[in-house]
Amino acid sequence: VVDRDAEHDIDALIERWRMAGLLAALPRDESRLLALRFYRGLSQREISTHTGIPLGTVKMRMARAMERLRTALRDEDHPS
Repeated sequence: VVDRDAEHDIDALIERWRMAGLLAALPRDESRLLALRFYRGLSQREISTHTGIPLGTVKMRMARAMERLRTALRDEDHPS
């Protein structure tokens, strides 16, 4: 008998490890902001206040980081 909850937990853990690896490959200033957003649930404004980084800079770095993540995910799915 397959325990569906355990199977789901393992899949979720693997996905978290995968994302942690992708975040670690980003420049530190970008990965830190995404970690605050996704792991701590902070808004961009809260991240700006928390870090002292101007809101516009937070938005720019997060947009750049998300584009890098999209590229990394695409490269994983379709290696050249």
